[in-house]
Amino acid sequence: MSVIDPESVRIELSDEIAYVVMGPGSRSTAIDGDMIFELISAFGWIADRSGASAAVLTSANQDFCTGYDLSWLEAETASCHDELAAQTRLGIEHLNQVFVELRRIPVPVVAAIEGRAIGPGLSLALACDLRVAADDALLSFGFGDLGVPPHAGLTYFLPRIVAPARALELLLENRSFEASEAHSEGLVQHLASPGETLALATERAKHLTAERDPRAIENALHSSRGRASRFS
Repeated sequence: MSVIDPESVRIELSDEIAYVVMGPGSRSTAIDGDMIFELISAFGWIADRSGASAAVLTSANQDFCTGYDLSWLEAETASCHDELAAQTRLGIEHLNQVFVELRRIPVPVVAAIEGRAIGPGLSLALACDLRVAADDALLSFGFGDLGVPPHAGLTYFLPRIVAPARALELLLENRSFEASEAHSEGLVQHLASPGETLALATERAKHLTAERDPRAIENALHSSRGRASRFS
């Protein structure tokens, strides 16, 4: 059942699972202003009003999220003399609230990753509690390719998933990972055949919450996620 269906993000609620689907129809999964504000609304709705037992973040097209829409960034910064600094500020300030709302969701959030997850798209996946990736998925930090420092939550989430020293090494290398290597590094917990990530993510979401006290689940999530209100 489709609950909310704006242009960039769709919410579906089925069997007590809330699905946040980026890029419905022919929309790109690159992050622009519309997607940012619709993700904020979607995650906020799930946190406060959905009654879901778990949530799955996924994409309607071949890529999970390809990072920033560069044409949007160029338009946003066209009148700014310090374009590079403006791009960085925009990414940090707007996306921070996306992560705040995602981490407010009191139930497990599972990312189903098909295709590419790049830059802030990878950060979105890492912000989730569990990650399922297709065997042919590609995960990439990407920020070094734009000449900007890692941000959009990456420097918060990555050291919480791998050891801090390893996180620093990976950031300095500006790494890209095939799915098998991402699994070995612990960036994703489960691998699936291409086209099957949503099914496995749904299975894991149901397994994590089946016949469990919601208060115990919320307490475990609260302890695991920490209490940050800002994600750099």
